[in-house]
Amino acid sequence: MEFVTIKTSDNKIYKIKYNIIKISIYLNSMISDNDFTENEIIPLLNINSKTFDLIITYCEYYENNQINEIPKPLKSHDLKLCGIGLWDIQFVENIYNTNNDFDVIFSLINAANFLNIKSLLDLMCAYIASKIKSKTPEEVRALFDIKLDDFNDEDLAELNENSSHKCE
Repeated sequence: MEFVTIKTSDNKIYKIKYNIIKISIYLNSMISDNDFTENEIIPLLNINSKTFDLIITYCEYYENNQINEIPKPLKSHDLKLCGIGLWDIQFVENIYNTNNDFDVIFSLINAANFLNIKSLLDLMCAYIASKIKSKTPEEVRALFDIKLDDFNDEDLAELNENSSHKCE
């Protein structure tokens, strides 16, 4: 099979080389485990085209480049010092800088998890981890624009019960 047709949640159709998208364990198994033909369309009901465009960019780069495992736990808030490659750092920082919020990063985390693209999931999670590493709970709330008044008394009680930091 040379090409795969994919339809995103916002009804955009993609015809992608199989070699590019096979990094996804979910898509690869769906295609190889069934009597799948090039004429079939794979619906991705929970992934929009903006997110899928970024996934394609990632997959195209890694079609011909070695994926390096991200060391865990992160040793620093600086991804370069953690041994993460320059292309990966530029990829994720460009996403954040273009959108100026974490929504697309979190969409990519959900999509990478659903499509089972472990290296992309690890990269996005490492980026989030690097942003909160060594920050106080107040700094994390400010970073993600989380307001305590968004929580009811029951939520705050549960947070306080499960944390060494008190939410007031």
